[in-house]
Amino acid sequence: MEAFSPAQEARAILESQFLSLRLHAEQVGLRPENLVVTGGASVNAVILQTLSSVFGKDLYAAEKSDSASLGAAYRAVHGFQCHAAHDVVPFSETMASAPAYRKVASPDPSAADLYTQSLGFLNRLEKSVTNG
Repeated sequence: MEAFSPAQEARAILESQFLSLRLHAEQVGLRPENLVVTGGASVNAVILQTLSSVFGKDLYAAEKSDSASLGAAYRAVHGFQCHAAHDVVPFSETMASAPAYRKVASPDPSAADLYTQSLGFLNRLEKSVTNG
């Protein structure tokens, strides 16, 4: 087999990490309507498009890309709200007072379908490695 180019290897890493993230999120019942991205990678068009297509969801970002700590703070507030309510509070309620976000990527429908179809294979592959 021929070696993959550095670009192909980088893309494969992105795809595998995002597919794993989606698979594990869905296994614990998380099915977001859209995704908010933060940090330096949130300005990289290739990363954004890949993430959007893997999840099949629109991506939104804050005006400043260095907002990872802000995202962590919102997640902490959300966790506190869920704990206080003794129930799951929709994250959208936590974010209701957040600054406006702009859409930065939409999924490519054909790619999103392929990624969705590959989730079953990835799940079986992970189980064969972790249970075998």
